Amino acid sequence: MQNSFVADCKLTQALQRRSTSVSYVNGGVLFKQGEPPKGLYILKRGNASLMMKAEDNTEILRLTVGPGSILGVPAVVTKEPYTLGARASARSKVEFVELNDFEELMRSDPSLFPLVLAVLAAEVRAGRIALTRIMTKLASRHSRSSARVLPVR
Repeated sequence: MQNSFVADCKLTQALQRRSTSVSYVNGGVLFKQGEPPKGLYILKRGNASLMMKAEDNTEILRLTVGPGSILGVPAVVTKEPYTLGARASARSKVEFVELNDFEELMRSDPSLFPLVLAVLAAEVRAGRIALTRIMTKLASRHSRSSARVLPVR
């Protein structure tokens, strides 16, 4: 799934006014699953992979997002650890908005709240779609393994 987290232009522009530019010539980690939030990231150029790992460190989900995506919103809004890890691809250009700057922006311009909610809703939707795909694959595997033909006696 690509471009699930693209925000409205008004939100992106407001965030960019408070951002600093970061380039990833060889790609790089934006944030790790389980880390406390430092801020959010706006993908300007290139792609990023979002990964979720199980407790045993097995990767269970990977999404690719493209330019315009805003990453880390749930963690920044809730001040809870990132639930996914994010890695920028080679030659990506990313804007970073610190947590405090995001909070100040939300206090100064409440009209942005519905736009942030739209990004969160897109993330929920992408997660549900990914979960449906995973559950469908598991159900398919289970039905094949339990559909053994028994010999007639």
